[in-house]
Amino acid sequence: MKSWTPPTTELINQFIELSHKPENCVYFFTRLENPEWLTPLRERGFFIDPPRSYIDCETKNLTFPRWPEGVYLARMAPLAPDAVIAAIESLGPTDNPIVTRHILEAAGSLPDNYLQQISSQITKWLQPDVMCYAYKFARETVDLVTRLIEVERIDDAITIAEHLLTVRKGPWHPETAIINIHANPEPIGWLPETDYEDTIEDLLYELIPKANIKGFKLFSSLLERALYINDLSDERDRVGYLSYIWRPSIGYNKLNLRAGLKGTLVSILRDAAESLSSYGEKELEDVIAELETKTLVHKRIALHTLTKSRNGVLLAEDRIICKDLFDDACLRHEYAKLLRQRFGDISPKAQGRVLEWISNGPDIDCYRQWCEMWGDPPPSEADIKQYSDSWRRDWYHSIGKYLHGEDLISYHQLISTIGEPEHDDFLYGDTSSTDPRSPLTAEQLCQRSPQNIISYLQNWRPSERLGLSDVLSVESLGRMLESDVTQRAEEYYAISQSFVDLDPTYARHFFEGLYRKLHNRESLSWHEPLKLAELVIAKPFELSEYTPSKGRDGGWLWCRHQIASLLEYGLSHSDNPIPFELREQVWPLLEKLAADPDPSIYAEPYDPDHIDLSIYFNPGRALRAIIAYATWCHNFMLDSGLAPEVKAVLEARLDPNHNPSPIVHSIYGRRLATLVSLDKVWIQEHLDQIFPKPLEHVQLRDAAWTAYLKFSQPHDDLFCILHSEYEDAIRRITPRHGSSRQRKIDIELGNHLVIFYCREVANYEILSDCFQMAGDGLAGTVMGSIGADDELDQTILKRIQDLWNERRATVQDDVEAHTEEIRAFGRAFTSGKFDDDWALDFLEWAVGSVGMPRDGKTVVERLGELASRHPVKATGILAVMLERPGNDWDAIEKGLWRDGAYALVEATAEVSEPEVVENRKRIADFYVKHSDGSDHAFRDLIRSPEPAADG
Repeated sequence: MKSWTPPTTELINQFIELSHKPENCVYFFTRLENPEWLTPLRERGFFIDPPRSYIDCETKNLTFPRWPEGVYLARMAPLAPDAVIAAIESLGPTDNPIVTRHILEAAGSLPDNYLQQISSQITKWLQPDVMCYAYKFARETVDLVTRLIEVERIDDAITIAEHLLTVRKGPWHPETAIINIHANPEPIGWLPETDYEDTIEDLLYELIPKANIKGFKLFSSLLERALYINDLSDERDRVGYLSYIWRPSIGYNKLNLRAGLKGTLVSILRDAAESLSSYGEKELEDVIAELETKTLVHKRIALHTLTKSRNGVLLAEDRIICKDLFDDACLRHEYAKLLRQRFGDISPKAQGRVLEWISNGPDIDCYRQWCEMWGDPPPSEADIKQYSDSWRRDWYHSIGKYLHGEDLISYHQLISTIGEPEHDDFLYGDTSSTDPRSPLTAEQLCQRSPQNIISYLQNWRPSERLGLSDVLSVESLGRMLESDVTQRAEEYYAISQSFVDLDPTYARHFFEGLYRKLHNRESLSWHEPLKLAELVIAKPFELSEYTPSKGRDGGWLWCRHQIASLLEYGLSHSDNPIPFELREQVWPLLEKLAADPDPSIYAEPYDPDHIDLSIYFNPGRALRAIIAYATWCHNFMLDSGLAPEVKAVLEARLDPNHNPSPIVHSIYGRRLATLVSLDKVWIQEHLDQIFPKPLEHVQLRDAAWTAYLKFSQPHDDLFCILHSEYEDAIRRITPRHGSSRQRKIDIELGNHLVIFYCREVANYEILSDCFQMAGDGLAGTVMGSIGADDELDQTILKRIQDLWNERRATVQDDVEAHTEEIRAFGRAFTSGKFDDDWALDFLEWAVGSVGMPRDGKTVVERLGELASRHPVKATGILAVMLERPGNDWDAIEKGLWRDGAYALVEATAEVSEPEVVENRKRIADFYVKHSDGSDHAFRDLIRSPEPAADG
């Protein structure tokens, strides 16, 4: 191992003085390779008190500070294990997942004997306070479990895996308390669903081969916990009895629903059972014994495992001749597959018992009780015979290839009488029909007159027999109606007002059918739909209707929403707008829709990701439709300014006494460009209400400003009007500890200002202020995106070039503080849109200042294209890019440039200028050195051409 020199007291003191700046700590600890620093720094207070999470005062977001010391600890674990263990053992539980990630990474990097010493303590850092953010260290946890298995600390590995995969109750739906709906909670994990699925699959392949039945029991207990959370059944052996609905088949089947976490756990336990049981008879017995002591779903997995296994003939026979399993409808699919697969393996005596059960027919008393339970009338003799014949035919079908004699004759007689089975051993027929469906097909609807359809809708009621294959729903019938209305809307106009007396679901789908027709650019008659809309809007509704009942709307709220959508589209549809003479019918509808109360989600703390929710609730959708109405009036009347009725509603919504909601308020920002084009004066007069300054209305300002940046294209007029708002937004930038959401908003701000600069609307100073406040990362992101992909005219390209020159003049005295921004020029260089001489000069400066540019591989390829015309610059820049020191990843990336570098050297192979020859040699030396001398191809290229002989 390399001999390291301990740091002097003077060096340590120098670092401690510099360490008060976080960026210095990051720089130092991410580059420090000497393990001799660890103990002296620990004695001076480092590594002892990692940063905790905190709420940012400005953004109100939870923030996890970086812990650069942890990066150093993980890197030193193989080199100084004693010191690393001493450091991490002194740490208590933390709520900062970044700290936990570094601890786990350090532990996983320890030599085997040291890892064995500390393995039992790992769970100290996996407490609930930090497990809420387990997605930040899931990969490190899996790696650690793998290492523990390798050092034969199986129990510790399972314990850590169990902490990571913990199954817990999910939150109750926020609306259930309002509408008094009782719904069982869904099981969730610490990780998001997709991350959980990937993580548990990784652990499956690590645990089962080494941990065997211990690992299997972990996955079994996780599924058991998930089913208990979701089922809440009092009978242990019936937990999961409705699994045939969300999981018709334990095996792979397109009919299986995802079913969230419990569906994932079923698949994982199935795979674990198949894998472990393949090891031998003893392992199969252990798997079946574990599964049969758990829930009904576990028993289904046990039958599936016996079906797949080549072993366990006696185990399979014992289950096949168990009458309780044969009679249990919830096990039907897996039992029938086991019967079909292994009927030929069992003894003739066992076969005879099953054939006798089939010949005797079903339990008719049970069938009668079933009908009674679902509210059906008592079955007639014909019903009983039909049921009995179908029951026996289906069981014979499962073992059809083994039948002979009287059983085979009976089977063929049943088929000739009632036909072939329609399904493959699923509990209730073809499970593809378990999703609700319509009682009428599209063809059947098309054959009826609209009046006949209205009569049918008035009289038809869906079955309440939940769980059966013939579940018919109002929603599904409504979708069929919607398609029919789109096809022949003109036939429905005369009876359209009849929809107000039907289930609200049908009225909503009527309007959706008209919306689809309009969206298909087909003409639409508006008189009758507007009359129906007036009748619907007169209907009362409740806020609880935002959570619709399964299979139908809970009331009229969703129909009102669809009316607002239809009106917005009709008002903004340039090809077929609502006739202007209907203005007096349209406006009252919009005014009433805009007055709908806000749902509870509007009262929650402002979240930028909720801006799009404005279109899903009535007040937000209505306000958008009103702005479309304002444009509609303007287009027909050709006068300036907003219509008076529009002003009244918009101003009422801006009134602080109205208790405005951020989500609805965001629409002012989202449609700001439209409002300015309609009435610039009105916007200027109400700018302080759209972007209010008082602290108590900060959420309204943020909602409008975020929506403006996200959805509005920069307009020159808007910059003039919003100049002070842009300046205020620059002052609100959070350069280091802002959330990722806030960062995206700041990037949009930077993009706006860059565009305004390129249009010569904004001066350089305001953009410079933005970059100075935002920091290097944001400046790099913004500068890296301008001009790279767009088709731009020469004027704009010249302004972009001027901007890069301005930025160079600004940052060249402190390049270390602007590394990312300077590196971002790589993307502009590779675009090929700028003058070659200027681009090469700028790149030469950038590479000489900070080393590797962004998109290094593409930069090398672009240099290769320019090498024949600019050999000195091209070879010199590449040589510096290769020779500048960097981290391990930089070295890997440089290795990926090899082909481009080879092409560049090859393109200049005939150039004999001494500087080019020397640059080629530097490039070749790099690749030969990093290939342990084996890359002879470069050596063959760098021989300089022989100088011409003197005459």
